[in-house]
Amino acid sequence: MMNKLFYILPIFAPSLVLAQAVDADSVVQQQSAPIITGAPVNAFEVIRKKAEAGDMVSQYELADYYYRGSATTGYDYAEACRWYRKSAEQGYSNAQIQLAACAERGLGMEKNYEEAKKWYKLAADNGAPSAQNNLGAILFNVDKDYEQAYDYYEKAANQNYAPALYNVGYCMLKGIGISKDTETAIQMWRRSAAQEYTYAYNGLGNEYYKGEVLPLNYDSAAYYFRKAAMKLHLSAEMSLANLYSEGKGVEKSDKQALFWYKKAAEQGNVNAQYQVGLYYIKGIGTEVNQTEGFNWLKKAADANYMPACANLAACYERGMGCKRNQAKAVEYYRKAAEQGNPDSQLMLGMCYDRGLGVTRNEAEAVKWMKKAANQGLAEAQYGLGVIYSFGSPAVKNEKNAFYWFKKSADSGTDLALFQLGQCYQMGRGTAKDEAKGTQYIRKAANKGLPVAEYALGMSYLNGIGVAANTPEAKKWLQKAANHGDANAKEMLTKLK
Repeated sequence: MMNKLFYILPIFAPSLVLAQAVDADSVVQQQSAPIITGAPVNAFEVIRKKAEAGDMVSQYELADYYYRGSATTGYDYAEACRWYRKSAEQGYSNAQIQLAACAERGLGMEKNYEEAKKWYKLAADNGAPSAQNNLGAILFNVDKDYEQAYDYYEKAANQNYAPALYNVGYCMLKGIGISKDTETAIQMWRRSAAQEYTYAYNGLGNEYYKGEVLPLNYDSAAYYFRKAAMKLHLSAEMSLANLYSEGKGVEKSDKQALFWYKKAAEQGNVNAQYQVGLYYIKGIGTEVNQTEGFNWLKKAADANYMPACANLAACYERGMGCKRNQAKAVEYYRKAAEQGNPDSQLMLGMCYDRGLGVTRNEAEAVKWMKKAANQGLAEAQYGLGVIYSFGSPAVKNEKNAFYWFKKSADSGTDLALFQLGQCYQMGRGTAKDEAKGTQYIRKAANKGLPVAEYALGMSYLNGIGVAANTPEAKKWLQKAANHGDANAKEMLTKLK
C-alpha cells in the first residue's frame, strides 16, 4: 500500500505565460539590485543639490540612489518615489515609468493600478516602448480590456521592442484582442527570440513540444527550452527536465533531469522541489540520499503541495530521511487527504482505525475511507468492508460490508474476492448462496491468496458450494501450505 505513494507526476509543457506587467529591464528588483558603492559621497551631494534645484534628470538619478540602495542612502522606496514623482511631473519619461512601476508593485506607496496606468500612459504617449508594453499588460491582466491592451502592445512592437513582440504574438496565437493569426504570431515570437527574449524562447519551445501550431519537433522544443532555461526561465527549466527524463529531443539522462529540476526547485517551484525529493529518495540520477530527499519534499509539502504532502507522510511513517513520527505522518496525510488525494484519505482512515498517531476513532476511519472509496480506490473499498464486517457494534453493518466488498472485488482485489465469497457462503449481508460464494473464493485462490486457497480446499473437503472431492481439497490445501498457511498445514497433517 505504502509503495504506491511514491510516484512522479507527469510534467507537461507549461502553458504560455504573458510577459510581466513591468519589463525587467526598466525596473531593477530589490533582490537583484546591488548596493551602489562606486560613486563617491560628493557625487551624491552634487546630484542631490541639482535635484533640489529642480533638475528633472538629477531628481531621477537621486531617486535611483534610494531605489537601488546606495551605500549612502540604503534602500528607501518611499523617498525614491518622492523624487521619481518630482521628475515625472516635469515630464521625464524614465521617471514616469519608474513611478508607475512602484505604484504597480506597491513599492514606497500603496499598490494602485490606476496610478500606474496614469504614469505609464504619459510615458507611452511620449513613445516609450516599455511604458506602452507595461500599460498594455495592466490593461490585459487587470482590466481585461484586451483590445486596448493589444493596441499598446502593437505600438511597442512597432518599435521592435522584444517583450511587446512576444505579447502581440500571444494575442494573435490565442485570438485575444485581435483576430487569430498563428502564422504571424510565430513570426512575432521569432523576432522577439532573435533579441534573446526569454518568454519567446519558451513560447516557441512550447509550440514545438505540443505540435499544434508548429510541427511536432522535440529537438527544436529542447533547443528553445534550453535557451530559456539558461536565462533562468522557471517553466522552461521544468520542461527541459521533463524532456531529459523522457529522452525526448535529447538523450535520456536522469542526471540532467535532476539538474534542471533542481534549478527550478531553487527558484521555489513546488513541483520541482517534489521531483527533486523523489529523485534523491529513489536514487534517480544520483546516489540515494533519503535525508536530502526528505528535505526537498518538506519544502514542497510545507507549501501544501499535495503530492509532496502524501509522500512526506510516508517518509515520517517509515522513517525515511527522518526519525519515524506517526503523528507527523497523520498531519501530512491529512493535508493531502483534505486536497482529495485518495491514497492519503485511505491512509488517514487506517490511522484512525488502528489508532496510529491519533486517537482511535472508527467514525473518522469510515469517513476518510469512504472519501477514498467513492473515488474508486479498491483498497479503500475493501478497508470499508472490513470495518463494517469486524468493527465495533457502533459501526458494524453486514449489508454495507457486502456492498463495499463487492465494489472492491469488481476491481479484482484478491482479499475482497475472498471476503465476498465468505459473505455468500455464510449469508452475511446478502442471501446465502454457497455455490456463488465458492466461485468468488476460487477467483481469489487463483490469484495465489493463501487464505482463499485454504478456504477453497475446505469447501471441497466439506462439499460447500461444490461436490465433495478429497483429492481436489488436498490440492488446494497443499497450495495454501506451500504459501505458509498454518491452518492448511495442520489440516493436511490430519488428512494423512
